[in-house]
Amino acid sequence: MQKQLFAVVCVLLIAGCATGSASDNVPAKVSEQPAEVELAPTPFTGAQIRSATPEGRTYSFRIEALGRPTVHRSMQFTEVSDTQARLTSEVRDITTGATKVEASVMVTWDELVKHAHYPKAHTTIGSETLTVPAGTFDCLHYVVADPDKGTTTTAWFAKSLPGAPIKLEVTRDRATVMRMTLLRHVR
Repeated sequence: MQKQLFAVVCVLLIAGCATGSASDNVPAKVSEQPAEVELAPTPFTGAQIRSATPEGRTYSFRIEALGRPTVHRSMQFTEVSDTQARLTSEVRDITTGATKVEASVMVTWDELVKHAHYPKAHTTIGSETLTVPAGTFDCLHYVVADPDKGTTTTAWFAKSLPGAPIKLEVTRDRATVMRMTLLRHVR
């Protein structure tokens, strides 16, 4: 179960996140979307993510989730091929300093892209410049409202960094239930 949760979180962080659920504060997988739902364009293709991802590419995020300790998550691509990559993750609780190295997981570039699918009818896409601790970026700005769950997912994807959003927020009833912010990125 822990390995499956790790895989879901890694994939979501790398490619973007579908609409979230306040109960788990982690965005839902796109596979939960019915097949007949028309999807908005993804921020990146698998080929774009692959081209931007040499072995050693590393993301470091600050993740704040309602009711959970704030953590820093570092994710590194430790193996990269034309069709897939291995992700290895380390999580550090910023309050206690406790660090945990999680199991690594193999993902395909197509799996990464699928987790950036949002329902077209509930998605607004624009452009915005955003500053996070990792720098200032020209971004694709996605706002995804899920009226059934009462959540809104807002994601900023740096055009120069195909892959994970540099910032992601999930709100429910106007309260933030999860925020992820890019602290550092190493190609």
